[in-house]
Formats: sequence, C-alpha cells, structure tokens
Amino acid sequence: IGVSSFGFINGHQYFNTPDINEYNKQVESGKLPVWRAAKLTPRQNFERAVMFGLKSRGIDKRTVEAKYERRVDAEYGGKIQKFIEIGLLESTSEHLRLTRLGELFAEEVCNHFVGEDVRKKANRTAMLVDPKNPIQRYNYNMIGHRLR
Repeated sequence: IGVSSFGFINGHQYFNTPDINEYNKQVESGKLPVWRAAKLTPRQNFERAVMFGLKSRGIDKRTVEAKYERRVDAEYGGKIQKFIEIGLLESTSEHLRLTRLGELFAEEVCNHFVGEDVRKKANRTAMLVDPKNPIQRYNYNMIGHRLR
C-alpha cells in the first residue's frame, strides 16, 4: 500500500505507481494504482524466496525446498561456500543466513543469488539509468550496476 510500494501475491510481483498525483487519482477512482506487474516463473519464485529470506532472518532450507522443489545447496553451493569462507554467510543442513558481518553487506551478497534472466535484464538497462535522477531512481536496479 502506498506510492512506489511493491508486493507479491500468488506468484505475481507488482509495483505501484511512483507518482503521488497518479496514485491518488487511481485510488480515488476506485482503481488499483499498479504501475507494473509480472508473473514470476517457478525458478524466479525460488530465487526471490532465497534472496528476500536472506535479507530478513535467513531461510529454512527444508521449507523453501519443499515449496519450490529445488535444493538450495545444489543450486547455490559454490556461492554459499564462498560467502561462508569470507564470513558473510552461515549454513547448516537446515538454515542459511547472513552473519552479523554479512548483514552489513546484505544487498551485495543477495545480488549473487539473482537468476541469469534477471541479471541479463539488469545489465541491459543499468547503463541507461541515472541513480541520482529522482524520476529514474524508482526503476533503478542496483543489480546491474553492482555486477560490472
């Protein structure tokens, strides 16, 4: 709820309009103020669950694996090990979470768990967006800029 907010319902990710006047106009006319929406693939839902889970309290591997029928360690084993070695992640057979140090670098760590399709799209658009421009910032994707 709100200008520039985003959410996730039934496998769809949506973004509300970033313009306050347009947002108010839509709400006052009884319409949803959705600017963009996309149906995510099962793989994208899995990646999203891992990334957002890490950004919060970590993930219960068994729950994620049962829901998405993908194994966290099989999908990300090399990346997980790399971040364990430098002290940013901790992993057991049941959980994957950021360490206290890892919490300071949550965005950077989580960006490594993004899928190839998202990475390609971010790389295509990253050079076209000025993160300092307040109009473009809404559509600013840090992934494309950080992966260079």
